[in-house]
Amino acid sequence: MADSWDITALNMKKSPVKPLSHHTYKIMLVESNRQNRKKTVELMTTLGYQVYTANDGFDALSKSIDYQPDLIFIYTELSEDLDGYQTSKLIKSNHAFSNTPIVLITNKATDFNPHKTETSGAITQINKPLDKDKLLAQISIHLS
Repeated sequence: MADSWDITALNMKKSPVKPLSHHTYKIMLVESNRQNRKKTVELMTTLGYQVYTANDGFDALSKSIDYQPDLIFIYTELSEDLDGYQTSKLIKSNHAFSNTPIVLITNKATDFNPHKTETSGAITQINKPLDKDKLLAQISIHLS
């Protein structure tokens, strides 16, 4: 399925990245694919992070206010009504999230668009298939 992450790459073994401190960081994952959400949440919670999910951009807007995450991952291809770039821009337009890092997740490397990433307010972009080291490196970078 074109919308899937390489779930086998999210295997927990041999990860060099560990939770960063005694503080429980809150991470929001905005992903329309239920299986991808489930596997990523399992990985992050096992490592000690508190994870909230949203299945589309509209859901992310309300849940970001409710949960005040420390880091947000947003899949760019959410829906025609509100994609990941637009969702990021709307979240960042709220002063409460001006310092909250947002990492965009694209379907493939050819979707990389630095201009759209920058104008959306996101700090960086990573590509599917998502491997655990890439994901955890972003957590480590942005929550240190």
